[in-house]
Amino acid sequence: MFNLSAANSPVIGFYFKKIYASKPNTLAHFLDTYSKGLGRQLSFIQIGGNDGFTNDPVHKFIKRDGWKGVILEPLPDIFESKLQRLYAKDQEVHTVNAALGAEKGVANIYRIGFSNKRWATGLTSFNRSVLEKAFTSGLVAKNLKKEGRTDVPDPKEGIVSQEIAVTTVNELTDHYDLKALDLLQVDTEGFDYEVIRMFMAAGSKPRVIVYEHIHLSQDHQERCKDLLGSNGYELTPFGANTVANRKGA
Repeated sequence: MFNLSAANSPVIGFYFKKIYASKPNTLAHFLDTYSKGLGRQLSFIQIGGNDGFTNDPVHKFIKRDGWKGVILEPLPDIFESKLQRLYAKDQEVHTVNAALGAEKGVANIYRIGFSNKRWATGLTSFNRSVLEKAFTSGLVAKNLKKEGRTDVPDPKEGIVSQEIAVTTVNELTDHYDLKALDLLQVDTEGFDYEVIRMFMAAGSKPRVIVYEHIHLSQDHQERCKDLLGSNGYELTPFGANTVANRKGA
């Protein structure tokens, strides 16, 4: 399926347009309805793209409806082997090998050092405690067992830091002409509140923001709600995610 989508195969195009149906009361249904009902090309920025395909909430709609925008993925190996290939044929989708920060430069990010499987790369975060929790909760052991492995590395050795490039909100919106955003999609394993703060500070207020609240601390969940509420957003939870709609947009 990944290769078919990367090739923009008519087969997968037919599936997305004619066969796929989202389930009511889900994030997918919201995005499906929003994309269809907008009546024009949707502009977006996705922060935390990973491979762009596995469990990705926006991929099918980007391909089906021809969205215009930018996808950020900080890990060079995942970016080059997956994300960049997936959208190479989509001229209005730009993939950027970077994380988002307050200033352009470099930073260290934490990742699983012994696996490049999707479950492992998906845990990558600026917040080391997110990865530590994956060990203590048994999530790492569970995924290794699926691979036929019974050895679970110690977190002190299994969690490694990697230097990655950092870009800013203004650099993205200016360079790619995305001042008026229809959608900001965020999945950064515990850094979502900081990402939203950076967009608000830069004066960028997308019509819709989707973020993953499940990895946020209780304090950051409340701060995020307050920040979005003070900027005119109404919030609706969908499982591990929250949808923020800007009133009157």
